[in-house]
Amino acid sequence: MFDIMEEKMIRKRQPIPEEGIYDARQLGMPRMLLLGLQHMFAMFGATILVPALTGLSVSATLLFAGLGTLLFHLVSKRKVPAFLGSSFAFLGGYFAVEGWAKAAGITDSASLLPYACFGVACAGALNITIGSVTIGFTGLAVGALVGILLNAVLPDKEWQFREKIKNVHKMNIKENKDERNSN
Repeated sequence: MFDIMEEKMIRKRQPIPEEGIYDARQLGMPRMLLLGLQHMFAMFGATILVPALTGLSVSATLLFAGLGTLLFHLVSKRKVPAFLGSSFAFLGGYFAVEGWAKAAGITDSASLLPYACFGVACAGALNITIGSVTIGFTGLAVGALVGILLNAVLPDKEWQFREKIKNVHKMNIKENKDERNSN
C-alpha cells in the first residue's frame, strides 16, 4: 500500500506550499529522505569538527548526538527529518576560556574544559528559563524584553528601542485603519 501511495506522489509532483510545511511527510518519502540526508551531512561535519577543535572526545560527541537525535524524533513523532549535532556557537566562549588560561600562565588547557562545559550548561539553563518565561508572549513583547535586558547588560550603548517600538506601533495602527477602510 505504501508503494502505491509513493508512486502516486511521484507521478503528481506536488508543488511545495508557500505557507510553510509543518509536517515533512507532506513532501513524500524521496524528498524527505533527501532533506534528511543533506541535513545529516551538514551536521555530521560539525559533529566531528567541533570536538576536534576543542579536544573533546569525538566518539562521545557522536554518541550523544545520536541519542539526542533519537529523542528528538521520539518527541516530534518523526515529523521533522533532522540530525542533531554539535554547535559552533560556543566555540567563542571556549576559546575565551583557553585564552584566559594562557594569559594566566596555565598551559594545560584540558584542565579548563570543565569551566567551558559549565558555561555551556549555564547557557542552556538560561535558554530554557527565558524560553519558558516568554512562551506565551507576542513578538513585540519579546522584543521589548530583549531591549530591557540589553539596556541592563550594556547601559552605555544607545539602542533606541523606544523609537523602534513607536514605529512598530504606528505601523500596527496604520494597518488597522487600512483594514477598517477596506471593510
